[in-house]
Amino acid sequence: MNKKIAKIACLLAMGISTSFAQGVVIDTDATTGAISKIAIDNDANNMNWVLSPDGKQYAWVTSKYGWGLGFITVNGNKLTWEKPVSTAKNLTYKAGDILITVVRTIKNGQLFEQYTFKNTGKKPANITDCGIYTPWNDNYPASATCMTNRCNAHIWAGDNAAYTCAVRMGDNGKNIEKGQGNVGLMLTKGSLPNYEVWERKSENANSNFRGVFAMDLPDMTLAPGKSYTVAWKVFEHGGTAHFYKKVVAMGGAIAKSDKYVYQKGEQVKVYLKKNNLKSLSATITGIKIKNGEVTSPAKTVKTGKDANGYYATFTADQLGEHRIDLIYNKVEKTHAEILVVSSYDNLISNRIKFILDHQQMNDTTDSRYGAYMVYDNEKQAIYKNDDNRQSYDCDEGRERVGMGVMMAKWYFKHPSESLKTSLVRYAKFIREKLQKDDYTTYSRVTKTGWNRGYNYAWVADFYFHMYEVTKDKQYAIDGYQTMQALYRYTGYKFYCIDIPVTSGLKALRDAGLMTEYNDLLIDFAHTADVFMKNGLNFPKSEVIFEQSIVAPATQFLLELYLQTKDAKYLNAAKEMLPVVENFSANQPAYRLNEIPIRHWDCYWFGKRRVFGDTFPHYWSCLNGTVYYYYALATGSEEYMNKAKEVVRNNLCNVFEDGTGSCAFVYPKRINGEQAHFADAFANDQDWALAFYLMINE
Repeated sequence: MNKKIAKIACLLAMGISTSFAQGVVIDTDATTGAISKIAIDNDANNMNWVLSPDGKQYAWVTSKYGWGLGFITVNGNKLTWEKPVSTAKNLTYKAGDILITVVRTIKNGQLFEQYTFKNTGKKPANITDCGIYTPWNDNYPASATCMTNRCNAHIWAGDNAAYTCAVRMGDNGKNIEKGQGNVGLMLTKGSLPNYEVWERKSENANSNFRGVFAMDLPDMTLAPGKSYTVAWKVFEHGGTAHFYKKVVAMGGAIAKSDKYVYQKGEQVKVYLKKNNLKSLSATITGIKIKNGEVTSPAKTVKTGKDANGYYATFTADQLGEHRIDLIYNKVEKTHAEILVVSSYDNLISNRIKFILDHQQMNDTTDSRYGAYMVYDNEKQAIYKNDDNRQSYDCDEGRERVGMGVMMAKWYFKHPSESLKTSLVRYAKFIREKLQKDDYTTYSRVTKTGWNRGYNYAWVADFYFHMYEVTKDKQYAIDGYQTMQALYRYTGYKFYCIDIPVTSGLKALRDAGLMTEYNDLLIDFAHTADVFMKNGLNFPKSEVIFEQSIVAPATQFLLELYLQTKDAKYLNAAKEMLPVVENFSANQPAYRLNEIPIRHWDCYWFGKRRVFGDTFPHYWSCLNGTVYYYYALATGSEEYMNKAKEVVRNNLCNVFEDGTGSCAFVYPKRINGEQAHFADAFANDQDWALAFYLMINE
């Protein structure tokens, strides 16, 4: 070790802040040796990119969760490393017989870290569930704080090519050319095949705290005296697109496919981008879509090179998830994850049939007769929400209206009397059982409890679709009156999901209801005035700050622009667009690519009620609708392709047998318990199919 590096290592071990020119700077904790702050030098907001491990930011984020500490299971014994046994030269920790040596240096504004795990015992060490905490500051304390001092952490546990692209939530993309403003991590040695999340539970800030991340090492057995090393660098970048360019420029590898959900019979092609690539081989492995279990052994597939670079290719002849392992330069590996379905239309058709046969309440003695209901796939029966839970998130109204909207859209392309009869019965249920005479709209037939604002827009959207299905003018009137009830109830300040601008104005115009058309257009203009005045100062909603506040406002403004051609609406939407995009990145997996971050939906809408990264959740399609309307407004082919990518990837939450799942909890573990599963409730996921049909009409 040269004198300069030795001096830096000493300063780091002593808990002293270090910085060298523009780039990443850090603080370390003198007691634990962990990193307590990662910042960008000269950042006007002085943002800490990691959770503060002193219990002050969050009481449950204590010193054991400092960056670089972690946990390990050795021969069945669960251990942690929390305080160094030595800081003389480098940081060293002990977890049983495993000696962990941490070397940190900063050079040219980049942080370099190396973690070596050595078996100092006399017996082989069987290591499982070993993770290093990287507690990115991804949480929602307040909208203004999020815009400047919180990040979206886009994690890819991509084996030897793992990375995290962390983007400031309010990054506006103006620093891309300078390569500044955001922080990324890129693995340079070893493998990180999974990640997990800790401290994710309702009492810990509920839906506003994403958790404490840990990057997982592969399971292994270390013989006495043997060691395993992982190393990474942490660096500044100018946004998601710049991050990927920088990773490749620094010697990293990026996998990419033209799309990630294929129809049976299509040719799959997955590229690997890496400088100085000397060789590439590939295998595919069948994976069970609902839990990640291997369904078929790895088999070799063809590789080649074309104008776009090196690739692996095969015919999508087997349904289900497939993991494509890309072995490059003979010794390193990353992967991509793709899904093969019978066909997009067949998948949706099967879902429609299942809802008609199994999810509409057909018991005439039940007050919910005609409703589309939650379905328990484990019990193979409608979930009646009559147990101790009795959750509004599983009742007969609210998000379940998405089934009606989706099936009405399907009817436009595939009309049938059975589908129409079902929809008419559902519309009757809504009007008579969920609404009062003045169109006050409730979540359940008792017409008690929470009078939720979202109910109105969704029911109105359904009514407007029912006018298109039946050409019965009363449905257009019902839609209009429901929107009037919304505005009486919330005024113009509510950042509502799926305000029916396009469907509403079209239905009223086609029905010849021009007075109502003009009135609703005025209401929309008043709403837009509020959104434009607030700009990037987004108000809190059921979650303090989230993608489904920002994206619906942006979509609304774009739709209103398309209806009026008033440029002020387009300009306001353009200002919001980067914030929408910051919620997602381009990991090479159908559950992650262009999928915005959400991490609470299984807890509220699922059977297992687990918090944790939910990829994809159907409201991620709101990004797709933003891109779709932006493409219509500007003619951008890039954004139309992005729109289709989002909704296509969301097809994974319905299955070939017609069943569905409301949430897939993606990380390997949550709070130490096995995750990576599709929840058993078919609840509200069908909104994704509605958006797919809209964007691919």
